[in-house]
Amino acid sequence: MTVIEKEVFRPLKDIHVFLDTCTVLNNTLAWDINRNRDNTTCLDIDPDVLYELPVVEEKIV
Repeated sequence: MTVIEKEVFRPLKDIHVFLDTCTVLNNTLAWDINRNRDNTTCLDIDPDVLYELPVVEEKIV
């Protein structure tokens, strides 16, 4: 099961939510789903998981 398939990450399947709430928090990729800048409610990915992913050159426009 990939990260995006987990229930907690389901809102990120909407590209607008993904792009509008994406941020960097505690030196890792995070999404401020509630848009309240409360780091206890943000979704984030462990930096080690990010570093293990293959390099992607595509850009989101």
